[in-house]
Amino acid sequence: MNGLNSSGGDESQLTVQGNVKLGVDLLDTERSDSMQRLGDGQVAVFDGGYLLAGEGAEQALDLRGDKMSLCFRFRNTSGCGDAPLLSRNVPNDQHSNLLYTTPLNMNLVRYPYLDRTRDENELEFRWRTTPLKERVRAEYFDDKNPIHRVHGFHIDWEKKHGIPGDFLDGILRLNAPIGLIGKDRWHDVIVRFNRAKLELFVDGVLIDENWPHGNLHQFQGPFLIGAGFQDGKLLSGFRGLVDHVAIWDRALSDEEISQLSGGPDVAAQRDTEIFGTKQKVGQYWNPRGFNTSVGDCMAFSHDGTFHVYFLSNRRYGGSKWGLQALPWGHVSTKDLRHWKEHPCPLDITEPWECCLGTGSFAYHDGKFHLYFIKPDRRAPFLDNPNYGDAVFTATSDNGLLFEKEFSPLFVPGFFNTNDINPDIYPDKTNGGYILNLSNWKVFQSKDLKQWEVRENITTPEWWVCSSYFQWNDWYYYSSCGFYWMSQEPVEDPAAEWKWASQQTINDGIRVPKMDQINGRYISAGFTPTPPDAYYGGELLVRELIQEPDGLLGSKWVEEMIPESGDLMKLVFSTVRGNAWQQGGAILISAPEGFAIGALENVPQDVRITLQVKPRAGTKQFGISVRGTGNYESGCELQFAPDRNHVQFAAVTDSRITEVESNWIAIPGVRDIDKPFTLDLIVKDDLIDACISNRRTIITRNLTKLTGDRLFFFVQDGKATFDEIRVRPLIENTMDA
Repeated sequence: MNGLNSSGGDESQLTVQGNVKLGVDLLDTERSDSMQRLGDGQVAVFDGGYLLAGEGAEQALDLRGDKMSLCFRFRNTSGCGDAPLLSRNVPNDQHSNLLYTTPLNMNLVRYPYLDRTRDENELEFRWRTTPLKERVRAEYFDDKNPIHRVHGFHIDWEKKHGIPGDFLDGILRLNAPIGLIGKDRWHDVIVRFNRAKLELFVDGVLIDENWPHGNLHQFQGPFLIGAGFQDGKLLSGFRGLVDHVAIWDRALSDEEISQLSGGPDVAAQRDTEIFGTKQKVGQYWNPRGFNTSVGDCMAFSHDGTFHVYFLSNRRYGGSKWGLQALPWGHVSTKDLRHWKEHPCPLDITEPWECCLGTGSFAYHDGKFHLYFIKPDRRAPFLDNPNYGDAVFTATSDNGLLFEKEFSPLFVPGFFNTNDINPDIYPDKTNGGYILNLSNWKVFQSKDLKQWEVRENITTPEWWVCSSYFQWNDWYYYSSCGFYWMSQEPVEDPAAEWKWASQQTINDGIRVPKMDQINGRYISAGFTPTPPDAYYGGELLVRELIQEPDGLLGSKWVEEMIPESGDLMKLVFSTVRGNAWQQGGAILISAPEGFAIGALENVPQDVRITLQVKPRAGTKQFGISVRGTGNYESGCELQFAPDRNHVQFAAVTDSRITEVESNWIAIPGVRDIDKPFTLDLIVKDDLIDACISNRRTIITRNLTKLTGDRLFFFVQDGKATFDEIRVRPLIENTMDA
């Protein structure tokens, strides 16, 4: 089917139903825009009617297999937020609607992009794959059977998000909030299915993607344009213009998608309009796009370049029915200041693939060797429940594009082993390499080809997504921000591992892995995720420090501190109790109570540096950002020197207790009963702090605070806040 003036000939079988006018001429720029997109400058005008396309020509519209493309150019002049655009003419199929505008599903449009939607509607494409019996075993199991608990996870996710049955029916949803793409304007919507990936382009810009399991559910005509079904009843509520509709039984090329969307210049302009000015890769960086985030990170340093590979995430873990379909992303740097973003190094290429899990690297014989876990979701689709999660390999000549081996290197022998994450590192004592599979088994190899079980290796009792490294006289296993330490190498049978429970590097960073560059140990992970977002965040990079006793801490990477502007002059006010300003310092005295001072008109995105000087015996002190009124709201950074404890918390009059809050907290913070430096970055919804260049802590502004007061407080004691410097952040954009 080609244009809406029946230019497709007799096979298009285009029939008008109700109030629809065909062949209406566009004028001026609208006409030229249509011609630029391979239209003819004529449109169909819908005013409550619809078109029936393909009746009597079922073979021409019989879609099946593993490839398909669809193009739909329209303008919703009415602004109606619940209008069908393209549907199959099957009244009794609840999934017959393919493309439509609908009220925004807040559960599918994940954090933090809710704040970017400027209305409550979205454009949604609903995709249906082959029936359940063709995707899974004939039997169906739920979460009561632990061997097949992956299905229970699907069900739980569907219940939580108000879309029960999507997995069973093979339904995937691609979303584009109207507030993001623009209201009352022309849109070129293109959907491409290419075996393992489903993509939604709007105006030449990739807005959303998902990863089906199974082939295309057989789609036969006729189709409805401007109408659809709800509870078996036909709805024809679309009022607007449609330029052209086309469906192919193949995957369009990138060049074809660009041409149908007006060309690369149009797409580039729309990309900026939709996503804003492109950001440089740096601290708190997020992959460009909608519903995107950084997942588990893997640091690997080679030949003067520090690589950070990461699990590239859509929907914060919700893709592929919650199976976390996760291809990889890749950024790199030579100096920690200037970063490059690279194309996808490891992609999902098979319909049965899901998460290409956290891995580890070795460089041997001129090649990058990657070892990674791949939860084999084929297990419930085959008559073999024992295949399970397995370790796979991939290689690359340059570290940019990896070629996967589809035969697993190791198969644990039981289903869903949960986090058999490989960690490979040189065996400095015996030569070759050691491959540790989260303590399931330890293997050794001289050439990365022949492997044998390695005995007499003592490792920590629990660890996943780990990094093993030596620093001076100490050896470390780091796992998800926790670490164990020993003064003997892992290959020494006498090695004893001590868990550093009171001074972790779990400061809010999630799933970090580390390596060194120029003698500095750098950790890369992602920022904390609020409870409603499940998984993923922004890139977070820390530099590790080593105390004389071997304990580790962390500090900001100096080269990655966001740029800030000129020093601000702010007005001080006393909020409560005995608080005053003397010179540039704020002094607070509350020997048996609670006192507060404040600075006014603080920018939303800001860097704050200061010296904190607590009086001996002070119970608690700190600062609060994004505050309002007389201490009515804000996010506190609290210091409790008697417990060596630091935590974030919401503003409250009940004051801190001995019980830790539900916010991010770090224990074992030394010397906060003495003068120390404090450095804070407040950016978007993130609040990041560095204490004496020895400990860091980061959290999210969960309550979306927008106040402009910076509070200083003391409880049961005295403190001075000196050398206060407040500077607005400068936007981190790419050079034009």
